[in-house]
Amino acid sequence: MRSTIDQGFNSEPPNSLQPTRSTLKSTNRQSKDWGPLHLVAVDHALVTVRSLDQLFEKSDKSAYLSERSSFEGNVVRGLTAPRNASVHYEDLVEPDVPRVVGPTDGTFLVYPKWKQRTMIPNNTFDKTARSAVSAYDNCVAGRFLHDTLFDALKFFGATGPGLLHRDADGGIAGLPLPPLAIGGYYRRHPDTLTHEEAEVGIMIDARSRPPGGLRRLIEGVIVSTKQETWICGISEFANDRTTWFHEPPRQVEADIGFGYNYEIDVGGVRQPVTIIDGVLIADGTPLEDIGLESLSTDSSRVSMIEMYATYPDLYRSDRALS
Repeated sequence: MRSTIDQGFNSEPPNSLQPTRSTLKSTNRQSKDWGPLHLVAVDHALVTVRSLDQLFEKSDKSAYLSERSSFEGNVVRGLTAPRNASVHYEDLVEPDVPRVVGPTDGTFLVYPKWKQRTMIPNNTFDKTARSAVSAYDNCVAGRFLHDTLFDALKFFGATGPGLLHRDADGGIAGLPLPPLAIGGYYRRHPDTLTHEEAEVGIMIDARSRPPGGLRRLIEGVIVSTKQETWICGISEFANDRTTWFHEPPRQVEADIGFGYNYEIDVGGVRQPVTIIDGVLIADGTPLEDIGLESLSTDSSRVSMIEMYATYPDLYRSDRALS
């Protein structure tokens, strides 16, 4: 299939995906504001992705659609939706910017994500096929913009290898992206893990070992906006230093299994928390029957728990420090 498709691109310059690569370079480095120049760059990349998608489909439709059934192919299909909104409505689906870090060397680092459809006007995708809208919902919405462009680059690089301009060593010219001046995972090349894949690994790593500190004192519970229960309190260190901790009950059980000490104040006396038949117990009483204080109105703690879901590297860092 690839040889057939490649023949349809003999006249295409090797820099066919240059708009996409340029957008990747500029996406996270400019200013605190998501301004018109960023939108033009995104618009250009989307048009490039869709143009290649259409040309490949015309070259060998059945073979191409079979290859486009991959995850990266579905990302390409999903990017048709915001592209159509820009072309047909002249209104690009502006990405959400949930995180801004800086200033770093005089600039801010922005982390734009594609909006969920609940955040987009109802008629935005009216002129887009259902398959593309479904692909947007399943493979694009809620993801980092540059992750989806890397997926498209990876897909077209495999489908039409001649499209990518390569350096003397055979690597994709201009990649990997330079590292950021902050911690946490940042995808720098199409062949590296997506953020979703990396985040799974980060959470497994964070929960595969006991937390830092000497012991933890349980103070209460929080029921998150997702109706998940979290046990909260303080971690104690040498020299009377303390920090907050927030853990789901299963992780508390796992930590105790690692040999870590959790305690709770029962009638003015600190009691160790143990596990009996899979139930957290203190002073012979299940934790849920002790009457732990609800901390769900503590906005700072609630915000921290919500951030863990978005930034697993923060959760891992807090466990190591706490």
